[in-house]
Amino acid sequence: MSTGAKHEIPMPVIKSELGTFEFFWLRRISAAEESPLTALHLHSHIEIHYTLSGRAEYRTADGKICSVPEGKFLFLPQKTLHETSFVTDDFTKFVVGFAAYDCPEQLESALEEKTFPEVFCGNAAIEKQFDVLYDMCSCMHEPFGAVTCAVSALLFMFADVVYTSLPLVKAPQRDSGAARRMIRAYVLDNMSRGVSCEDVASYMCLSSRQLSRLVKKSTDLSLGAFIGEIKISAAKTLLSETDMSVSDVSERCGFGSEYSFMRFFKTQEKITPTEFRKSCLK
Repeated sequence: MSTGAKHEIPMPVIKSELGTFEFFWLRRISAAEESPLTALHLHSHIEIHYTLSGRAEYRTADGKICSVPEGKFLFLPQKTLHETSFVTDDFTKFVVGFAAYDCPEQLESALEEKTFPEVFCGNAAIEKQFDVLYDMCSCMHEPFGAVTCAVSALLFMFADVVYTSLPLVKAPQRDSGAARRMIRAYVLDNMSRGVSCEDVASYMCLSSRQLSRLVKKSTDLSLGAFIGEIKISAAKTLLSETDMSVSDVSERCGFGSEYSFMRFFKTQEKITPTEFRKSCLK
């Protein structure tokens, strides 16, 4: 990798299930050529500071001090007054500056939470991805699409660490009965066009992993199994209360084919849809 105190690289705009992320720059900063102390300042964007070597301390206006040694990163919200001091002479870091828009409610509240900044443990994959991205951006002939892919990978690596480390953005403590009713209503209203776990999670303003944990805790079922249970219940109602054909019931309940519906129904109910309908007539 090329060296230098500060190298600033333009970043792309990325849209994902987590929101829209506008990356402003990627910098590599070294204590060898930078002032060891920066005065209190703030940014209108979010920053992630990843320590490659050495250690630095970040102090906020309220006196909170975050020590960030090698292999860890600091998540710094927008408009957070802070100053930085390089504690060791070998200190080197990567800094990514970005803004986030249209995020799920839980992530949005996390980005604005006053308990930040927080320090998280990085990993070798994150450091390697920084190296790849930095070298890629330093080569002007690299296609912009490749840069976007590299930034996306880096973003999701950070997001995974934050989601699994921070109680703030884990599944919200809400009425699980109300959550189940919301899921059931959404599936019933939309199942004819096919409903995925991602569709339901987006509707609930949660990540698929967050919603899966919530459903598992309250029903002891995976999210996919819970959706399947709702569809089978709807199919049983249609079979017992209407004269719709099995094929039409299959289509109405969002199964890919009559065969897949019949196979899934028998797995769940131990009888075929036709046998179930006959049992309802007795």
